[in-house]
Amino acid sequence: MRHITRLALAASAMTMISVSVAAAADVGPYVIEPEPVPEPPVLAGGWYLRGDISYDFQTDANFLVSAVTSFDADFDDTWDIGVGLGYIFNDWFRSDITADYRFPADWDAAATDVSVSTILLNGYATLGSFSGISPYVGAGVGVAYVNWDTIDFPGLGLGPVATDNDWRFAYALMAGISFDLTENLAVDTGYRFTGVDDGQLIGPGSVLVPGGASYSDLHIHEFRIGARYTFGN
Repeated sequence: MRHITRLALAASAMTMISVSVAAAADVGPYVIEPEPVPEPPVLAGGWYLRGDISYDFQTDANFLVSAVTSFDADFDDTWDIGVGLGYIFNDWFRSDITADYRFPADWDAAATDVSVSTILLNGYATLGSFSGISPYVGAGVGVAYVNWDTIDFPGLGLGPVATDNDWRFAYALMAGISFDLTENLAVDTGYRFTGVDDGQLIGPGSVLVPGGASYSDLHIHEFRIGARYTFGN
């Protein structure tokens, strides 16, 4: 009797083991899936177009007449408009070519005005980005077309004298802040200083000014605001 009981218990145990193995086979092997790895952020880059409006709040220059008499000129405020094409290389550097036309700035004391149009190659270093707000500094080099009206130097009694217009070397220094409105569109505000190389104002062959006249330290200070649209982001 005791022998029969042991055989029954053994048979029950074998039946339970068989059922467990069959159930495990139906479930299949347990596979641990790796957690998804987040993709690194894509650096903002690509070609962009820009347009700007500037308020030129200070334009000044120095004049030398017949190598003897000098004048310091402070021109009236004026405006300029500009366009540009550029490329964003990475989050820290971008570059563009800009063309700006400045409306004439008057110097009433000499009954004259000057318009300075520039073409500049610029580079900008971004100083970080904080919730879409990016301060930057920049510099540019290029050329300026200096267009003078006739001039009547105060106190000399010469009357209006024809002037020479020409292209001069120019450079610029900038600082500002850009605000990202979308992934493609940004608003840019900042300050720009533009310096123009010394040039000839009146040739030495002039009847009224035999010694000629020249200008130097032609500097322009401006506040700029514009928009920049980047393609392909």
